[in-house]
Amino acid sequence: ALVTYEDDFCLHAADWIGFDVDHTVVRYNLPKLTELIYRLLADFLITERGYSAAIKEYDARYIQKGIVFEIATGNHLKLDEEGSVLRAFHGCNRCLSPEEVQEAYGGGPWWGFE
Repeated sequence: ALVTYEDDFCLHAADWIGFDVDHTVVRYNLPKLTELIYRLLADFLITERGYSAAIKEYDARYIQKGIVFEIATGNHLKLDEEGSVLRAFHGCNRCLSPEEVQEAYGGGPWWGFE
């Protein structure tokens, strides 16, 4: 479900989480903001979803445009401009093969892309 600024936000109700700071009137310190977002999400996943504390280590290489974290699968997805999955990683260490990406996500836009 799409959550807007008018809705109450609850991580338990989210299937995936994305952040967009491109079209705002606020100036962000993006390196600090992305690290804060990562650390808060990692804390949530560790305490509420039972993830390993190993994910707490911040690595800026994983912070880039078009990345979606799919909570149900534990996959990080790299999407193109049209929402198709270009690459997928499970956790921080395992890159899914092109065959696994095709089998899991097909060739069209990812289900959460609008």
